[in-house]
Amino acid sequence: MQLSERFCQIDTVVLTPHFAMILEVKNYSGTLSFDEDSLHMTQRTRDGKFLGFNSPVTQAWNAREELLDLFRRLSVSLPVYTAVVLPYSSTLIERAPKEIPVIYGYSLNRFLSTLPRTGRPMPPEELARVGQLLIDRHTPFPKTDYSHVYKYELKELKTGVLCDACGSPCMRQSERTHFCVRCQLVVLDGYSRALDDWFEFVTPEISNRQCREFLGLKDKYAARYLLQKLCYASRGASVQRIYWKE
Repeated sequence: MQLSERFCQIDTVVLTPHFAMILEVKNYSGTLSFDEDSLHMTQRTRDGKFLGFNSPVTQAWNAREELLDLFRRLSVSLPVYTAVVLPYSSTLIERAPKEIPVIYGYSLNRFLSTLPRTGRPMPPEELARVGQLLIDRHTPFPKTDYSHVYKYELKELKTGVLCDACGSPCMRQSERTHFCVRCQLVVLDGYSRALDDWFEFVTPEISNRQCREFLGLKDKYAARYLLQKLCYASRGASVQRIYWKE
């Protein structure tokens, strides 16, 4: 999102008649500990490793300050709240931060219901105007030719559905879900997300053969079913058919 002459990355902004809510969604696993003195976060993985990260709480704090500044310049009278959201309840929190809450995805509705609702609610037409102002300032990330920058070949990429937390290959459970044995995490829409990686890191188009080889599908019929189910655009016929994400 472009804010004046600078940019700020914000995962999700929820607008309501009473407040704006910034959600920073983080796919961490294991056990998290937030250090309030150093403003740092450590992660203890399930195999006992300790890793350090810039705290997502700081990212959420920065996003809130930037959005508040934008609202002031646009004369928008909405308070701004923020939270770090963990999608998996198997991720544990050892030391929670004090200023910005860290919540689990399944608790999001309840959390939103506890936020203050003071003053008169913003009229629907004004809320729509504010939403459009934010959309007008949204700027997509510039496309990067990763293969040119990092000098890799297709054969060097990991194939299949990978775990967000550890990068390990996942086992298929159903059409929509995969499972990471190492992290014990369920991965939703793994095929779709893996194909997003293909479009980002390989090429914006894919053939049936490339799809089944990249995802490890059993045959051309499974690949065709998946590509059509994801509603990708296509051109050509038979083995010459090419798909892309519009």
